[in-house]
Amino acid sequence: MSEFQTLEQTSINVGLIGGSAGSVIAVVALIVIIVVIIVVRRRRKTPQSSPSTGNELSHKKDDVSVYENPSFLNIQTGTGTKASKSSTSQHDRDREIKITNQDSETYYNLGPELQKGSIPLSSFWDYVQEHFLDETYFAEEFEKLPSGPQLPMTVAQRSDHRNKNRYKQLYPYDVNRVLLNPMSNDDSDYINASFVDGYSGPKMYIAAQGTTKDNINDFWRMMWQYDVEKIVMLTGLFEGGKHKCELYWPGEKGQRSSFGNISVRLLDTDVFADYDMRILEMSVGNKSKRLTQFHYTAWPDKGVPKAASSIVQFWRSVNRVPTKTPIVVHCSAGIGRTGTYLALDYLATQAKAEGVVNVLACVSNLRRQRVNLVQTKEQYIFLHETLVEALMLSGTATSSENFPHVYNELMNVDAESGKIKLQLEYERVQNEVVSHENVYATIKMEEEDGEESDSKHDEFSVAKKYENRVKNRYSNILPADRHRVYLSTHVPGRNDYINAVIIPSHRQKMGFILTQMPLTDTIIDFWRMVNDHEIRTLLMFNSESSKINDIGIYWPTNGEVRFGQFSIRLANQERHKHFVERTLTFSVIGDKATRSIKQFQFTKWNETADIPGNTESFLQLIDAVDKWQKEREAKPVVVHCINGAERSGLYCVISTVIERLNVERDVAITQTIKRIRAIRQQIIPNYEQFQFCYECVLQYIKMFETYSNF
Repeated sequence: MSEFQTLEQTSINVGLIGGSAGSVIAVVALIVIIVVIIVVRRRRKTPQSSPSTGNELSHKKDDVSVYENPSFLNIQTGTGTKASKSSTSQHDRDREIKITNQDSETYYNLGPELQKGSIPLSSFWDYVQEHFLDETYFAEEFEKLPSGPQLPMTVAQRSDHRNKNRYKQLYPYDVNRVLLNPMSNDDSDYINASFVDGYSGPKMYIAAQGTTKDNINDFWRMMWQYDVEKIVMLTGLFEGGKHKCELYWPGEKGQRSSFGNISVRLLDTDVFADYDMRILEMSVGNKSKRLTQFHYTAWPDKGVPKAASSIVQFWRSVNRVPTKTPIVVHCSAGIGRTGTYLALDYLATQAKAEGVVNVLACVSNLRRQRVNLVQTKEQYIFLHETLVEALMLSGTATSSENFPHVYNELMNVDAESGKIKLQLEYERVQNEVVSHENVYATIKMEEEDGEESDSKHDEFSVAKKYENRVKNRYSNILPADRHRVYLSTHVPGRNDYINAVIIPSHRQKMGFILTQMPLTDTIIDFWRMVNDHEIRTLLMFNSESSKINDIGIYWPTNGEVRFGQFSIRLANQERHKHFVERTLTFSVIGDKATRSIKQFQFTKWNETADIPGNTESFLQLIDAVDKWQKEREAKPVVVHCINGAERSGLYCVISTVIERLNVERDVAITQTIKRIRAIRQQIIPNYEQFQFCYECVLQYIKMFETYSNF
């Protein structure tokens, strides 16, 4: 029972019998016993120790967990608790207050805002949906946040520290800046980094700017001094032609780089579609420490990620690696993306512990620890999307061992709605807030360097150009500018456009190229794309005898065919039970080099059916394609159907889910759908395909569990 709750509501009825002194004594004794029990329980229940910060004793006078008067550290418990009358200093009244829940032993660092305006988790979905429809609500709420410096930042602005700051005015506050131990050749204790409190304890994070040539050695001093075990990097080294962060790790596995007296070696790298994970070892003399860097690579140079599921899955991957020391989180300025990530982690933890979400209060809290964390309106809006994804929308993948049980449960009828639970899950995915257009239409996209760009830009502008309209089979299935495939092979009279998008797999940023069946006039562009990206695998989900008009047959039925400067020869054709496998020899006329390309045409999908004939045939196709890809160490798979979405999208989803299953030993169907839908919205257009994804994965697990460590 919490210390701040009233004692159990046990009514003590004491009969007043003739003013008996014995009864009074009994009551007093009972009260004394209760008080003793409470005191003992309070002494036993102490907060968990906060993450170590390495050298707290050496900076006792400047302990950054003690603040000078920041208002966000005041708290009203609603229990009538008052400060001691003997405490007269403003510092004592305003200093950090720790509250411990006796059941969870959770540390709370709450401001007065958290006592009002909190949204119950059960209502958060409706709250976000309602205000996304408003279009301006969250943008207006953003304006209520404390903006600009909230506390002194004099140390950062000293003349000898100016070259250690990447951007003007974006400095750490004096009160909670990270202090470096002076060195014999450098007596400065300054780095542009701030301690930030987490929900579960103080100084859980270090929010830092990206490294520069002038502070890269200081960055590693900080890593070593505070025993950092995890780095979260949210920027590219270069974005939009601008230098955002200095390379602070060795580029090759096994390579060492020196930063002052600290040597850093890259032990291993694991590459995924949206992030890289690096294992690093830092050494001083004969002492070494290991740390893991999580580098998110899918944040665009302008705006925010298209799919909230991408950053949420990254966040979950980071949290799977335990640590007892501060987590260093940085982007370029250590303000916008950094703040968004910190707020996601804080709020998701709070929601799990308390069952409420208060974004405005959390970001206000963060901004009083580092200036303008969650810097732009768009980031503030995106934060709400990430929380919906993390808390409400199947944000957690299912272990492969548990998946059959989960699927069986989803096939039961929901008592309240009378629908199959899997159907309800599909409806939730359909209704998810994934579109940025309406809510971002009234704001400008701002970057940490102060630049702005118009968010009203039509994301399909190239596809809608007059000269490109005739290249689109359907006017409503178009590639977004940021995801489209660019053609570079020169052909007179042709531009760089093709109706095709780049789709990530689990590990590859360019796992698939999703495109429509060529029109007769775009066959040449199809082969330009194959040439540009060194394609080895073509996957076809429609019949060449389709009733649809203008089917561009892009391969020879026998012998050789030429399209512009490209020669394609049919080397072999083999009919399997569920697909046709063609081997094509591709070359550029005038070039002696040739390339062997496999085309797999799936034949077990009736033209009028929503799904393939059975899961076995689909899995056999995936297996055949996978074997060929591995044999040739192939580039992206080109996947096409008539419209480049409905059938080919199903393949991309199931193939990616199975790839992840083999790597992570979990199943993430809805997350994968949402990631791909952010690029090609029309994939998985019906419940039948959604269920087929589940059935395929279930069949795959059953087929291979004997041979795999599922």
